[in-house]
Amino acid sequence: MSSIQTQFKDKIGEVAYTPNQIVRMLERINQRRPESRIRRYIQEQGLGITLEELEINPKKESNTKAWVPKSNLQKIINGLEIYATINDLENAAYELGYQY
Repeated sequence: MSSIQTQFKDKIGEVAYTPNQIVRMLERINQRRPESRIRRYIQEQGLGITLEELEINPKKESNTKAWVPKSNLQKIINGLEIYATINDLENAAYELGYQY
């Protein structure tokens, strides 16, 4: 069984991030936002995908309800008025050891 990220790439052609990872990336670029606000925005705007929707089977149980495809990061940046670019978030993901 492959990793969640590999399965996301296979199913949707891109990586996805947990809300927690997005919060950490924003902190890395000094654009702090409360995790609860990000989670609420993701849910309200329908920006997340559940593992069940894509029939992704994690190696170990995941408590994350919805994962955000990389292509939806710009919508979060715009909607929450975050002063950053996708490139900023990719760099932060790289520095934090996340997929990008």
